Amino acid sequence: MIKKRIKKKEIFSTTEITELLRDNGIGDNGGKINFPNSILKNYIRLNKPLAFDLAYAVGLFAVYPMYEILYKNPDLVKIFGNINMARIQSIALLSSIYNKKTMCSKGSEETLAGIIAAVFDYDLNNSLLGTFRTSDHNLIICDNCGTGGDNLNTFHISTTSALIVATHAIKNNFAVIKHGSPGNSQKSGSSDFIELLGVKTMPKDINYIQRLITETGFGFIEALDTRFKKIHTQTHKFSNMAHMNDIIGPMTSPIYPEQLQIKLLGVNQVIDPLTVARAYQLLNKYSITNIKKGLIVRGLVNNRDPTITIDEISIIAEGGTEAVLIENDKITKLNLLTSSSFGIKKPARLQEITPRINNREGRINYSLDVLRGNAPDGAVNTMLVNAGALIALSMDSIDFKKGTEIARDIFDSGEHLKTLKRLKDIT
Repeated sequence: MIKKRIKKKEIFSTTEITELLRDNGIGDNGGKINFPNSILKNYIRLNKPLAFDLAYAVGLFAVYPMYEILYKNPDLVKIFGNINMARIQSIALLSSIYNKKTMCSKGSEETLAGIIAAVFDYDLNNSLLGTFRTSDHNLIICDNCGTGGDNLNTFHISTTSALIVATHAIKNNFAVIKHGSPGNSQKSGSSDFIELLGVKTMPKDINYIQRLITETGFGFIEALDTRFKKIHTQTHKFSNMAHMNDIIGPMTSPIYPEQLQIKLLGVNQVIDPLTVARAYQLLNKYSITNIKKGLIVRGLVNNRDPTITIDEISIIAEGGTEAVLIENDKITKLNLLTSSSFGIKKPARLQEITPRINNREGRINYSLDVLRGNAPDGAVNTMLVNAGALIALSMDSIDFKKGTEIARDIFDSGEHLKTLKRLKDIT
């Protein structure tokens, strides 16, 4: 059931990275390569996006301190140096790159794709478990997650909607594997919510994930489970601050790429949905990912202020949702999605999806109220359109209204609550 991504030659070997940087004159200071300063001075300070190969080197630099096979490699030591300093410098680089000017500029898809590719090649490929592969190798997996970092304390929209989708998926020969992490501060993360539901987020026996999928159509892989990848230790263990892991995490879900074919990914105000879609085009081209159908979304709260967003589909009257569709590597920028795009007559209000609760327990309990139907219509409908969009992506012909109708039927029947009970019973 657990299988590493079939080992292929990395896009760039460590020797090729060394030669690449020298050929580009990166950090050539008296014969001594100072990699992070070169990237900072020549690109980041100028808000210039990195070409795929240089971005790949940055991704490798971030992973370098985490594996002995890397930090004892003579080629890499010459470039990246002391691992303690490299850890600090790589955090600084990823924090600096992750700004709106750089991530929304022309060519930023190469910056994003290059870093992601290196994390797959040198983090997941070197980890203990690599990627999760279900016992049924032909089972299609879908995933929904967001970047976080939108500064709005929404309820657990993607996780509650994933449970609705799982109830549909188990009857339709696919599954949902949610990828998430704890909150970095008072704000709860998806794994905080999942744990409260009684699901083990880092089970000792990894076959537990398979049992969840077989019996409920739902699985969960914790981003901080270093048996799969270690990149998230940067933000949650060492720096305790947000950086490019906001987008690295959702794009490096440790699921066997041949199975992970459907993706709903929400982004915050920092990054353009089109950048992410184009990055997936590149990653699919290099066989790093295998996204057949994807929807990259950014929810607007107030269409007069594009800096206030949520990393989910928004049906708020004053907002709507920017969305980019990926279908068999064809990219389509959709017209602004509104509540009517999903067959919802009454738009949501911001206060319905952002409960004024300043602690983890309150946000988690409000999310449970949404699942149980004990929350305002705007919150329930927001959950249902996000579930409906993912269900629509699983259809032969994408139909957001039909997907939302299916999600509504599941919610009205209470079948998703049976899924919750089965999850607890398995634990």
